[in-house]
Amino acid sequence: GRFKKMSSVVVTDGAKSMVGKNIGFVGLLRKSDINVVAIHCIINQEALCGKIMKLGNIMNTVFKITNLIRGGNCSLNHRNFIKYLVELDCEYGDLLLHTDVRWLSQGKCLKRFFCLRKEILSFLKTNITTDTTYFENQLVDKQFLYSLAFLTDISQHLNKLNLQLQGRKQIIS
Repeated sequence: GRFKKMSSVVVTDGAKSMVGKNIGFVGLLRKSDINVVAIHCIINQEALCGKIMKLGNIMNTVFKITNLIRGGNCSLNHRNFIKYLVELDCEYGDLLLHTDVRWLSQGKCLKRFFCLRKEILSFLKTNITTDTTYFENQLVDKQFLYSLAFLTDISQHLNKLNLQLQGRKQIIS
């Protein structure tokens, strides 16, 4: 019916449930005399990378700290943080507010956070009135910082790849 007229290409993640010859989605379409081209999309794999690497706790800590400074009812924290960064003449004048967007899109937030990590630590110690001991400990823990650096770096590479794949006739072989 309508599917024959609307689609000639199916983009999959390569899973058997999608590309299986007999019971996969592509196979079932072809059995129904719908001739489709199946394309394997690597971006799905890259998005899963964030879950598989078990770096979610790093990402969570970054977003909790960011939202503590920028979000919630504490806009005073945010204004004070901006003033603090201006006083220090930092490369960046603010943190990017985290919203739960796609994993690949979180790279900019991570990069900004990583570049400001020392200033963030100092700001937490001197300007935040709630208990930030856990966050302060994380920001001086070598293992946390190594993981944060790795996650920041890999997300930059994946963002670059994602941008290169956007648009027409983009193929990687």
